[in-house]
Amino acid sequence: MAFTPGFAVDTAIKEDSVGEFEEWARSVLDLDELRGRWQLMRTDERRGNAVVSIVLLEGDDPDGWDMESALRRKYGPERAQAELAKFEGMIDGEQTLRRLIPMI
Repeated sequence: MAFTPGFAVDTAIKEDSVGEFEEWARSVLDLDELRGRWQLMRTDERRGNAVVSIVLLEGDDPDGWDMESALRRKYGPERAQAELAKFEGMIDGEQTLRRLIPMI
C-alpha cells in the first residue's frame, strides 16, 4: 500500500449493482486531486442482498474527502449531481465512516 489510510468507509452495494459500481469508481472517481490517496476493496461480507465494500482513505481530516466538492470541481455542478445520484442508486443504506488509528 503506497499510503497510510486514516479512514475506512463501509458501503453496502446492491448485489445487482456491484459491477456498475466498480466501473463507476474506476472512471468517475479518477480525480487528479485524490489519485493515489484511496483504495477500494470488496469484502466477502454480505448484508441481505448487498455486498460490502470498504474504501480506504489517506489522511486525518474527513473534510478532505468531500466527494461532492471534488466531483463539482472536475465535472461541474450538473454532472456532479448526476454522478452522485447514480452512486446513491447503487448503495443500500447509509455509509459508515471509521477513523483508523495505527496500533503497531
